[in-house]
Amino acid sequence: MIYDQITDEPFIKEQEQIQEEDVTSKIHVVSRASIPTHSLTPSVRAFIGNETLERFIPTQHPFAIEWIDLLPGEDIVFSLDTKMAVLIVCQGNGRLTGEQPGIIQTGDTVVIPADCEFGCINASTYQLSMLKIIFEPNIYQLDDTVSLEQRITLQDILSYNQQRLEQHVQIPFFKLLEDGTLLDTRKRQIFISCLYVWSNCFQHLIFGRQATCIDKRYQSVFLQHFLEEIGHDKLLEEKQDIIEIKDSILSATAGWFVTRMFMLDNVGKAAIVHLVLETSGDEFHNRAKHVLSSDVSSKYFDLHADLDDGHAEMGMDLLKHQHPITYVRLRQLIEEAWDMFETMMDRIVYLVKHDIA
Repeated sequence: MIYDQITDEPFIKEQEQIQEEDVTSKIHVVSRASIPTHSLTPSVRAFIGNETLERFIPTQHPFAIEWIDLLPGEDIVFSLDTKMAVLIVCQGNGRLTGEQPGIIQTGDTVVIPADCEFGCINASTYQLSMLKIIFEPNIYQLDDTVSLEQRITLQDILSYNQQRLEQHVQIPFFKLLEDGTLLDTRKRQIFISCLYVWSNCFQHLIFGRQATCIDKRYQSVFLQHFLEEIGHDKLLEEKQDIIEIKDSILSATAGWFVTRMFMLDNVGKAAIVHLVLETSGDEFHNRAKHVLSSDVSSKYFDLHADLDDGHAEMGMDLLKHQHPITYVRLRQLIEEAWDMFETMMDRIVYLVKHDIA
């Protein structure tokens, strides 16, 4: 975590305290710590990520401003493409790398032309802090279809997630718990065996997420979740003979979530697991207990009843204070995750109703 140089405090939850007001009507002091770091580049704090600064800067602004904080030995590479920029060294010394290497120090202003790729390394023993001003309209444009004006907030994502959950509990998978299909012993065995396939994949998922996380901001939450989930798949075997389900569609859709843990950044992993999987899991385990209690250990349901709601909530702090562009990406990601999860559930319904195992 990058800390503010003066207060040494972590992110100040200033964004949650700002009311809808005209920020140009009075003076505001915005600490560096209240500007969120970029999810993929923690050394960068874009001004537009702070609500006060974002509302103060004109909507059609032709520039973007970012803090760059490099710890001793840390480096960063910029590819400006067609963007001109100015780099102001506020504190510390460093070394420019790239087309025109050189030494920079406190008070220097580095003028960077367009189409110039360059970098900077902090070769000193203390923090190097710089202000980067980039000159070009729509500097945060993602692609031809997603622009700055279309960015969304965490609240937008949570609202969408709630909407998907309300639709989710109406799909055939949940109706299977109510329509009497699972009163048939054979179909109930296939259903539980399909759950075992998913539960086993979920174990691989949390192992993979934990093994690939070295960021301390995420490690403690991921580890707590990991420790609370270990071995839950084995509880499905205590009272039921599990049938080996060999189905490529079920395996592919369940396995998709495992592969995301090796492809996404930590905030993306948190969004999939805590917004989608644990939210769905909480609904399922509460609804399935009375239907499957004769064939599945009560400990399985009791554990999930106690933990799933908390598991959905435990990732919330990890999703706060992200860059606006990160939220656009997360919104697209959770939509894809909901679609994939429901495809997997639809396949389970098909296997059960057609007695395929």
